[in-house]
Amino acid sequence: MSEPEEHKLEIQPAEERRASPLAGCLIFAILLTVFVSLGGFIAYTYLANKSETKKISEVEKKAVTVADYVPAHLESLQAKLQVFSDAVKNKENCSISITVQDLNIGIAKLPKMVEFKEKMYITAITPKGIEADISFPVKSGFTSDNRYINGTMVMQPEIAQGSIFPIITSISPDTQAEVLPRIKQFLPQALFSSYRTDPDLKAVFHKLSEVKLSDGVLTVFSDPDFQPADDNKNYGGGDNFFIALSIVGILFFVFFSSGILIYYIAKKSKEKKARLATERLSQIQEDENDRDQS
Repeated sequence: MSEPEEHKLEIQPAEERRASPLAGCLIFAILLTVFVSLGGFIAYTYLANKSETKKISEVEKKAVTVADYVPAHLESLQAKLQVFSDAVKNKENCSISITVQDLNIGIAKLPKMVEFKEKMYITAITPKGIEADISFPVKSGFTSDNRYINGTMVMQPEIAQGSIFPIITSISPDTQAEVLPRIKQFLPQALFSSYRTDPDLKAVFHKLSEVKLSDGVLTVFSDPDFQPADDNKNYGGGDNFFIALSIVGILFFVFFSSGILIYYIAKKSKEKKARLATERLSQIQEDENDRDQS
């Protein structure tokens, strides 16, 4: 009877090395808490953004004026832009003055500005900013139909990294709702960022040195010796919010994947230990049988 007792003692260490169920439950609880927290944050942020967008937008698009023009005025504008473009490319110190009418004709007819046709109409240029009537399409959710921010907007153009970029200083939607700062910061990036990356405009658009506003006139300067200030101002603005949201999404994916991996490894480890214990027990039983037969 002493030999079976010895064999029982041999089985016992395998039992002691088994992973604690409590440890597995604790890991699962921590991961679940992280998943729920991240998921809750994403859901809250999405719903809050959807709600804020609905507050400042409407289902129906309002009519936005499209400029009347005569061919001679369009030709004059095109010639003025071409002269400025050539001067910039030739590294000359130059400037161009653009009126309210010029901007509206450009929106109505110039290929690079026509995307704003029936969406934006410039009503005034003052030292405080460029004023416009707007009706921009927006989505309140990933699957929602287009809504429209109808109202007025004031932009203050600035030179950022050698190119002109409009900072939205105020938006007054027809719904009378308050526009959150992050939405005002995000809109310039959504509306105007293509001009910073357009290869056809890069040779001119990235060589600007100064912009000035006066009553009725926008004046842009190009100085070939101008060195853009190396500042940290964020002209992309509100995409920080979406970057943060993306980071949260990535973290959620990483934690979720880690949880699945840990669960898979723990399951396989448990199965392996159970298989080894079974094989060991079978071997002991075979040894006992051999001894009994002998």
